Amino acid sequence: MTLGLTWAEARQKTGLEPHDFSILARSGAFRRVGVRFDPASLEDNGKRAIEIQRDADDRIKEIRRDAARRLAALGMEPPIEGGSI
Repeated sequence: MTLGLTWAEARQKTGLEPHDFSILARSGAFRRVGVRFDPASLEDNGKRAIEIQRDADDRIKEIRRDAARRLAALGMEPPIEGGSI
């Protein structure tokens, strides 16, 4: 019988950033064994969560490139990378 993983162990196992892991943990994406996380649910849902995070990051990059292109077409300087649009 597995006792489960601590918050830090579970987050490290999924490879998610602390904020992203926190959101998923609060949403119930990962089953708990008491205060610990069930390794099976981490395995199942962790891979999917990473895919979703990568897709979202890619979409954000697309939006930023599009905004920079549109601003350049208007003769304006694109925002500094990492800044808000």
